[in-house]
Amino acid sequence: STDPASGGLFQIAARGGQLFRADSDEVSVFDSAGVSGCSGGICHATWTTSQSGPHLTVTATTLVIAGGDAAFGFSVRPSGCSGTPLVCSPIWRGAYPAGHQSAQMTPTTAGGVAYVPLSDGIATYAVDGLAGCSAGAPRNCSALSLLAFPYAPRAPIVVGGLAYVVRLIGARPSGPPLDVRVYALP
Repeated sequence: STDPASGGLFQIAARGGQLFRADSDEVSVFDSAGVSGCSGGICHATWTTSQSGPHLTVTATTLVIAGGDAAFGFSVRPSGCSGTPLVCSPIWRGAYPAGHQSAQMTPTTAGGVAYVPLSDGIATYAVDGLAGCSAGAPRNCSALSLLAFPYAPRAPIVVGGLAYVVRLIGARPSGPPLDVRVYALP
């Protein structure tokens, strides 16, 4: 979506009583009941992230952001935070494989794995930041796998061990034609 005030892109997701709003500057998290951080019908973020990126997905435990040069995982319950307003650091950082960059598309998660669209494939990371990750804060993670494509994929849909990947293959008067491909996951 486009923010009418700034003209910038943003994305919203809700989960576990929280509303997550991502834009190019930060991810802001609000109480979805409109209680905490709210007064007189105006709500302020209960916490924000130290990393930005307008593309996110949220699991029961982890907020995953697809940034420009890496994916980031944050606990959905504030941890590693400081300041006023509260700014939280990631629990893990997943650098994209060498030579690959963000496709600026929304990641998806399934079975404890984050699928992050890249310019020519999809990199996978452990949502919990354990497998393929070093110790430390934040944990530095390597991609668990790289699904390479000869094109920039849209946000994948992952079901039953298969990744359904959409790509645009040109333009037409009624909208862009789409090509849906199905890939078995490793």
